[in-house]
Amino acid sequence: MAGDRETYARAMRIAADHSRKGNWKAAGPAYRQAIIEFPQDLAATLGLGDTSLEVGQLQSGLEALQRAAPLAPEDTEVLSSLADVRERLGMLEQASVTCTRMGSILARQNRLEEAADLWMRASRLVPDQIEVCEWLARTLEKIGRPAQAAAEYATLANIAERRGNGELVARCYHEALRLDPGNNQLQMRLASLQSTVPLSPGATILQNGHTSQPTDVLPGDEENMLDFESLVEEEHVGEHSPLDQAERRALQELADLLFAVGTDSGPNPMIAAAIGQSIDQQTRGLFDDAIESLRQAIDAGLSRTAAYFHLGALYYERGHHDNAIESFRHSMRDKEYTLGSHYGLGLTYHAAGNVDRALEHFIEVAKMVDLADASPEQAGQLTMAYQRLTDSYIAKGDTEEASVFAQTLFQFFSDRDWEEESRQARRAMDSISENNDAMALAEYLETPETEITVTTLALTAEYMQRNMLMTAVEECYRAIQKAPASLRLYARLADILMMQGRTRQAITMFLTIADTYQVRGEIQNATNIYQEILNQAPMDVQARARLIELLVDEDEIEQALEHYLILADTYYQTAEVERALTVYGEALGLVSRSSNQRAWETDILYHMGDIFEQRVEWARAIAAYESIVAIAPRDERALLELTYLYFKQGQREKALRALDTWLDVHRKAGATQTLLEVLQEVTQAFPEESELHARLASACVDCGLTRQAIDEYAAVGKMQLEAGQRAEAVRTIQTIIDLGPEEVDEYRQLLARMRSGGS
Repeated sequence: MAGDRETYARAMRIAADHSRKGNWKAAGPAYRQAIIEFPQDLAATLGLGDTSLEVGQLQSGLEALQRAAPLAPEDTEVLSSLADVRERLGMLEQASVTCTRMGSILARQNRLEEAADLWMRASRLVPDQIEVCEWLARTLEKIGRPAQAAAEYATLANIAERRGNGELVARCYHEALRLDPGNNQLQMRLASLQSTVPLSPGATILQNGHTSQPTDVLPGDEENMLDFESLVEEEHVGEHSPLDQAERRALQELADLLFAVGTDSGPNPMIAAAIGQSIDQQTRGLFDDAIESLRQAIDAGLSRTAAYFHLGALYYERGHHDNAIESFRHSMRDKEYTLGSHYGLGLTYHAAGNVDRALEHFIEVAKMVDLADASPEQAGQLTMAYQRLTDSYIAKGDTEEASVFAQTLFQFFSDRDWEEESRQARRAMDSISENNDAMALAEYLETPETEITVTTLALTAEYMQRNMLMTAVEECYRAIQKAPASLRLYARLADILMMQGRTRQAITMFLTIADTYQVRGEIQNATNIYQEILNQAPMDVQARARLIELLVDEDEIEQALEHYLILADTYYQTAEVERALTVYGEALGLVSRSSNQRAWETDILYHMGDIFEQRVEWARAIAAYESIVAIAPRDERALLELTYLYFKQGQREKALRALDTWLDVHRKAGATQTLLEVLQEVTQAFPEESELHARLASACVDCGLTRQAIDEYAAVGKMQLEAGQRAEAVRTIQTIIDLGPEEVDEYRQLLARMRSGGS
């Protein structure tokens, strides 16, 4: 991650000033401060290495130079310093590897004198390296030092003899004699071999010991096989990146093709010749020629993925970025080369200045490696984690930050032990995972402080389990000093504070962490923090309000509405009723963006209606339920609520219309018992309403409750007479008579008197 540019610049100025004065001990801490701000900065890293070496701290200098080497993989000055310090520390094999690497770089730059010197040094540090001796011999010949070249071929012959490779011994002596024909010792040695080792096809030994071969190749067609094997052995011992691994596989596959010449499965002679020529040219540093020969093999019908991958690697080596990308994309389709192809694409895009695409492919490399080590249960989580990570960098569009992350991934996968380190990282991440939330390897590698973070999280988890909370707090603070940008450390500290009962302080810290995640664009992490707060303190309205804002911004409307209702209920439970109503109003304004608008709007209006009823705000309650009926005209609960409210407000006609609609719903559903029970409740609530008694009487008839029906009709008739509704009362008495009551004669007499004008 990018640090503070001003702090970095100030530290570098201080470091440079101390360095000029030879005050190396004071310069070191300043360089370290600069590295804290920008861990991938080459100048600061080299400065720290130089100052460490000046004060005799070889191990610190080595560590700094090892960090610097991947940052400037083609910088021979960096590699030279690294080779020197490795040699001083007795790391002869590693020093030899570095010298060999430098020699290869210089050879590509046609600085052959310097390349030869470095390969001599590599051979001195670690003798018996076949490929180094061969490169050295060929280079010495090219720069006009034939006697020395012959001596190297003689050395190569001695190595081959000790390894029991008699054929290689003969070919090396042939080359040595070609370069130094007057060397009697070489002639005698070669003559002694001729009786036991057959000459390679096409090689003719002359009377004077010379061969008839051209001066730029070893004798025989098998020379190509020799060169292939040395390439497969890998010139840069210790470089085991996904690209290197796939390149070795590709070279071995192409070598196997040459062994198969003449068989049914082998290539035709034209293709085999082109492959062999390409490898020979590559071995001699003629990369452009090697590319052309390999292209000829492909054009002639070579369709192996190995050929396309190897071609991509050659194009990358020569800086032909577009061609390299095309070749790697072709080889990427083969699962055997997918990982190496993604890594090659990352390198190529980065070299071409397209940091975003480079990072995309480096992240894909991390994803493939991660999924290979992860459990099946983690696969889905990790896939989503990598997608979020990629989307995050694309959304931020921060080229500098993306470049630093890409460089970090490159450095990790350039390490010879990256496979074991990735497995160890997986185990470490799994040990601190919570709620089955798998951490991605790329996230682990994203910042230099990750190792500190993971170690601290594991350690503090143990302290928390043992209830050693103060020790856990101290450990968190120590780690935060070393990794101040790690939000997971702050989150762990907040967890501990919560366990200590310092709830408000913990929540404040959690909120700050969530805000930081939002600023970074890490929305899911921010969401998780808010959820963590609410798990610990479900009544915390501040956290829930912020979570709602985040969800709305992310268009997660359904979740936002759920939390709106919980927030309103929280306010209601704490007697902040007006705030609850305000929240419900805000939620209503959001339902139009929901895919389930009708259900949400109804639910919210019911909550509001309930509050208005409890506050005896009949008019506002009526408005809420009317809104529900407007959405759902036959909503049973709303119709019944309106029936009660209308009667309370003296709006009899509206009350009866609402009730009749409710009754119609239940009659059609055949729910006669429910209908009867509700009518009884409404009638008891408003006993003076004759229309209610009439509807209840009708329901009793439908249910076969004749006695109750007669009683209800009698009450209706009485209220009608008292209200002066004589004609209506006459019809009611006739209805009672039609039901056949026991006292039917009395009702008939009453009906007669009413019709005659009596009472």
